[in-house]
Amino acid sequence: INYTRGQIEWCKDHEQNMWKYMVQKDVLFSSDKNEYQKHYFNDGPFTSTFGNDSPPRTGAWIGWQIIRQYMASNPEMSIHDLLKDTDHAAIFQKSGYRP
Repeated sequence: INYTRGQIEWCKDHEQNMWKYMVQKDVLFSSDKNEYQKHYFNDGPFTSTFGNDSPPRTGAWIGWQIIRQYMASNPEMSIHDLLKDTDHAAIFQKSGYRP
C-alpha cells in the first residue's frame, strides 16, 4: 500500500469513522466504479472524502483490513484460493470485518 508510518496511524485512528461513512453512503457493493474510484482510491495527495489530513487511497486500506480479517478468520484459505474466489460478498461476510 506504500504508506508512511504516519499515514497508517491516521488510518488506524480513523478506521471506524471511515467505515461508518462508507456504510452510510452505501458504497460497499456499489457498481459505480468511477464514483468510488474518485472518492476512495485516488492517488492523492489525500482522500478528498476524508479531508486534507487523510492519506490517499483509503478505500484500498479498508479493503486490506477486510482481507486481513478474512485470512485470520479462515486460516485454511491460501492466498492462491483467495485470488481465485470472485464472490466478493461472501468474502466480506466471512471476514467478519467490523472496525
